[in-house]
Amino acid sequence: MLVWLIHLAEMLVTDPAERAWRYGMLSEAIAARGHRVVQWAPTFAHYTRQYRAPADAVLSPRPGYELQLVHAGGYDNNVSLRRILFQVRMARRFSQIAQRRERPDVIVVAVPTPTMCSAALKFGRQHGIPVLIDVRDLWPDAIYDLFPKKIRFLGKALLLPMRLRNRRIFREATGATAISGAYLQWALDYAGRAQRWSDGVFPMGYKPPEIQESIREAARASWRRRGVTGEGFTCCFFGTMGRQYWLEDVIEAARRLPEVRFVLCGDGDNRGKYVEQARELSNVMFPGWVSAEEVDSLIHLSDVGLAPYRGGAQMSLPNKPFEYMAGGLPVVSSLQGELQELLEKHRCGLTYRAGDVASLQHSLERLRNEADLRESMSRNGRDLYERSFRSDRVYGAMTTHLETVVERHLEAASSGKLPSRARREAEGGLTPP
Repeated sequence: MLVWLIHLAEMLVTDPAERAWRYGMLSEAIAARGHRVVQWAPTFAHYTRQYRAPADAVLSPRPGYELQLVHAGGYDNNVSLRRILFQVRMARRFSQIAQRRERPDVIVVAVPTPTMCSAALKFGRQHGIPVLIDVRDLWPDAIYDLFPKKIRFLGKALLLPMRLRNRRIFREATGATAISGAYLQWALDYAGRAQRWSDGVFPMGYKPPEIQESIREAARASWRRRGVTGEGFTCCFFGTMGRQYWLEDVIEAARRLPEVRFVLCGDGDNRGKYVEQARELSNVMFPGWVSAEEVDSLIHLSDVGLAPYRGGAQMSLPNKPFEYMAGGLPVVSSLQGELQELLEKHRCGLTYRAGDVASLQHSLERLRNEADLRESMSRNGRDLYERSFRSDRVYGAMTTHLETVVERHLEAASSGKLPSRARREAEGGLTPP
């Protein structure tokens, strides 16, 4: 079986100091079954704003796994005309390059973006290939929430073409996968149908990095030089400091809790603003982007993992809490909905209200002062991760789902239930490993 995976923003295993993200881990699970993978990605890296290559390129990180890099320019701002044009160019270049590549047995394409999904669906329709849309973000609904309330009517009008495209792509797709039940239901609402066999929920699995002890000790030493020793009470955060996170609450809580250390890692459009807000606070640190080894070490030097999303954020089950759970950290989150229910049900974290600093302060003080609670939440979170969010479990199940989709597609082709053109393409069978 040959699988194509398409996502425009994911960091790749070949990027400096990067580990596998969702499709990188899924590719490992697919290859472990003896299948092959081509992961499509732009030469432009969304998170670092750097170019991976000056032109189209094919990389081979390991046997059976290729990276098809597509050159389509870049952009400076996540919400901008340049990004929209970038997506259009990516879709056009994909359509051109795809015609020259070996036909896959199944395509998995992520939302965002609908533009890329449309291109993948068109290619699948032309060649009789099943296409699954993998919902990673509620696009463009998440953009709508960024408009000021006074002009949201304008945002609704501007985003209408994208919403109409969503309706078309989810109705046309063979099935939908999603990182949470709420995200899958969002896709089904656009499709106007109930869940069926080709749909599924596969959360953001996490795989702790494999680090040599000498490298891990060097990372710990790096934190010690910065004053993070594991003594006292430490809260950590890792993420892109953009519109989805709301670190104002964290900074104000740090102002009220001078004995608690806050290590806020990452970069993004709002980092400068946050650094300025915390300028006089000696208990707040902004290390910038840190390596996988430094992330691992900081988790083991910390007591709490922070997930401070803005109020009304449409995130559901993001990957960051599972990374904290894998490291044995209680999670303190502002997300309502599925994550809040998960933390409460399994007693592995606390939820505060975004914009309510007193609520966040109370959560942190509870965990600092109640060692038994902190230790039980640590155990519960690690157990939950092992049962439900380990990458091999999540992406092994997703690989089985892809195999089922291909097998049933071929059965439909052989029984004459596919349109004639699609049947002729599909009757070639699964591509040999």
